[in-house]
Amino acid sequence: MERELAEYSGQYAELYHSVAPFLARFHTELQPYHEKLLEVRREIADLRFLQGDRTASHASKLDSPLTRLLDEDNLSVEEQFKRYGLGKMAPRIIEMPDTDPPSDLVMDLYTKIVANAHPLLASSLKEADKRRKYMKRADHAYIKRDAKALRKMATTFDKRPTNLPALVDDGYIEELRERNAKLEEAVSEASGQIFELQHGELARLKGYVDQAKDQRHDLIDELREDLKRVLKKAVVERDELRKKTRK
Repeated sequence: MERELAEYSGQYAELYHSVAPFLARFHTELQPYHEKLLEVRREIADLRFLQGDRTASHASKLDSPLTRLLDEDNLSVEEQFKRYGLGKMAPRIIEMPDTDPPSDLVMDLYTKIVANAHPLLASSLKEADKRRKYMKRADHAYIKRDAKALRKMATTFDKRPTNLPALVDDGYIEELRERNAKLEEAVSEASGQIFELQHGELARLKGYVDQAKDQRHDLIDELREDLKRVLKKAVVERDELRKKTRK
């Protein structure tokens, strides 16, 4: 299972690397405005509720221009075209990049690192954060097929005991069972992460972004300005409700 986890981990690293520029723009240009807008709208709902509007408590219906674009039930093809110049439905999958397969040596070294340092095998959130930073380096070396860098990282685990004890007691057997259970869980989660990145909302958004690029316009830029405009309007509404609440 360690090898299987390493294979999924490597696939995710390559997939993420292939869409890194898009993800960087999403996280810096869209996500902050989107999250701030939802925060302000939650405040608006709470303030309205305090003023007697009982329907305002349904905060789960809060949305933004970004969620409306990705929710096919809320935005028709005609509306997509009118607002963003988008036509037919965008592709729903991010394909795996076409790369040379890793050598046996690279895969063996990467597997050793994954087995000892993968965040999904951590026993605490603090440890997972620490491992995540470490695995980022390992992923970079794996993508580059850099056996030298991987070997240097893998040797840090050489001093750890790997042989079975002379007497295998119940405690050791239980440790092995827990380890296998954790590996199974990690493999399942790792495969799910790949599926989500390939088929989830970010994949759909990237499809729209690529489609818009073919038509020579920047959808992320347009969405950002749309989010800023709606956020500005929402802030004004929230501030007015705050004034009424203080009276």
